Amino acid sequence: MKQKIHKRFIDESIRIRKSYIRNINKIIEKEEIILSYKSKIENVMNETKDIVGKNSDKNMEDKNLKSLLNGKLLEIETSIIKIQSELNPINEKIEKLKNDSKKLYDTIKEKYTELEDEDIQEQILEHLKINNLL
Repeated sequence: MKQKIHKRFIDESIRIRKSYIRNINKIIEKEEIILSYKSKIENVMNETKDIVGKNSDKNMEDKNLKSLLNGKLLEIETSIIKIQSELNPINEKIEKLKNDSKKLYDTIKEKYTELEDEDIQEQILEHLKINNLL
């Protein structure tokens, strides 16, 4: 009979999975906000193309034109920063969970040398299913 993985390792895998799902749900919740920023970026880009198109015969050194284009680029940059501020904390948490998962796997492999990867996955998946985490 194959050795059973200790409950503390199973519990850690459950914790990691719950946290991962929670963070993915946060991304989904922010989707509408992110799409609004994306739409704003697209609108500003289109406005910029129109400005450049209408002023193609003018010297790009024209201070008013340069100022207008710089303002549009600043709007784009601001929207990108807002998207990053929404997603970066979540991505950092997901990256930490990825590292936690790797450490957990390495610990299990070290402690249960006779278990194959499939055996480890099977045992953990069984508990994830029981906890409705799949």
